[in-house]
Amino acid sequence: MTIAVSVGMVISLFIFTTIVDLRVTGTIEKNVNRLGGDVMIVPAGALTAARQFLIESKRSTFYMDRAILEKIISLEYMDKMIDKITSHLYLATLSGICCGVSEAQIVAFNPKEDFVVSAWLKKATGKELKKDEAFVGSVADAEWQLLEIGDVATILGKGFKIAGVLEATGTSFDNTVFLREEDVIDAIERGTVSKNMRISPDRISVIFVKLKEGQDPESFVSLIEEKFPEVDAVPRGEVGRGLKNTLAGLNKVFSTIIFFTTFLSVMMVNAFFSAIVNERMREAGIIMALGAKKVHIFGIFISEAIMIGIAGSVIGIAIGNIMGYFFSGGVSIVHGSLIKLALPAYFKIISISFIGGLVVCATGALFPIIRISKMEPLDAIQKGG
Repeated sequence: MTIAVSVGMVISLFIFTTIVDLRVTGTIEKNVNRLGGDVMIVPAGALTAARQFLIESKRSTFYMDRAILEKIISLEYMDKMIDKITSHLYLATLSGICCGVSEAQIVAFNPKEDFVVSAWLKKATGKELKKDEAFVGSVADAEWQLLEIGDVATILGKGFKIAGVLEATGTSFDNTVFLREEDVIDAIERGTVSKNMRISPDRISVIFVKLKEGQDPESFVSLIEEKFPEVDAVPRGEVGRGLKNTLAGLNKVFSTIIFFTTFLSVMMVNAFFSAIVNERMREAGIIMALGAKKVHIFGIFISEAIMIGIAGSVIGIAIGNIMGYFFSGGVSIVHGSLIKLALPAYFKIISISFIGGLVVCATGALFPIIRISKMEPLDAIQKGG
């Protein structure tokens, strides 16, 4: 049983590490792909804050002058480089804005120009966002327990009708309230927004750019940062790179642990079967003397190794799934819900893990089994004496 448990430890670590890697990587990719466009532009020094919101689901606010958007559009040759361009404004409401509502992240956008969230919101809710309406992400809705679709919530000091609640996506948008930029500007100009928020109609948070086919995002980023030192630009594919590097570092640590535990398990299986072989050597010699072939002796012992491998794999799969289910969501590099694994990917992990358990046991037991299967019957009887 001890041997099966040691094999199970290896399998459980492999399953847990693989599940975490696939779920976190998938969540990062899903967040990045949902951004749309090719380049993201933020205020200088705000890339970390932008990543924290877009990838890690942390509430963040950062601002730059809206005039930068107009200056980018008016640059020479921009009409040949840019296919679409839009901006978002990120706000965090103050807690207790209405009916016990907690603090929430707000994304304000222009539905007429937006190509980042508009199509997704319309597909998810079946409707367009109208004047003084709000779409609420699944997590934000869970926090706003007293509000239902059709109710009016006081946001930014202004009443907004909850027009739709979005299904969980496993992205930062689950923890977000979506408003029309025009309605947010109206609230600012009316003075209903708290002065502590320090926002104005002339500020935006991020610019998304979709380039025309054939344009190089890296070249566009270099051009923007050269012309506008007050901003940072990054290709969409680079948005989640920091987190992927962190995850890769964690995977190296886990891989090292798995390697050493696998080695120790193989050594334990080897020691166990060496003892078994020595204990049953006389018995094996007698069986061979009665006419059993050496391959039969090999088959008897390797079958026992496989049975232990099966037990270890089952134990490891059970523990690994429990760890993956309860603890992968708590990975600190990504906040909020992680995507679920597709069944084909999950069954592939289970299959590899199960076979891995058998291989560990068979490898550890192989040398002692080969040693006894090659012995002559008389030698086995005498040494097992």
